[in-house]
Amino acid sequence: MAKVWISADTQVEMADYPGMRSLHLNVDGYDVRAQPGQTILELVEGLPGIGNIPTLCHHHLVPPYGACRVCTVEVEDGGRTRFVTACLFPVKEGLVVKTDSERVRKIRKGVLGLLLARCPNTPRVQQLAKEY
Repeated sequence: MAKVWISADTQVEMADYPGMRSLHLNVDGYDVRAQPGQTILELVEGLPGIGNIPTLCHHHLVPPYGACRVCTVEVEDGGRTRFVTACLFPVKEGLVVKTDSERVRKIRKGVLGLLLARCPNTPRVQQLAKEY
């Protein structure tokens, strides 16, 4: 049995069940499980208090397309670190995800600066720009 986080406050022991496949990964220092086919954003949205991924273009009724780039996160996979959009990037066994590193915050700040220049009177863009 493995201990996994189901929220920022709750850790439980879970066993792998025959026929039920789950992926093990790390999000901001928490060992978590995910279902194959989930995106990083879908996973983090289901884990209260774990991860911080803002979005602008994401809506559950519209297929994701990553246009705004605000949901950028840092992933480490096989020793390689890169930046990806959480709304499009699928979870993977052993993936390490950082949702609020200094480098991620710097990228989001740049993206939000461009968005703020393009649409300065949009309340959600103003709110996120103040945060970053």
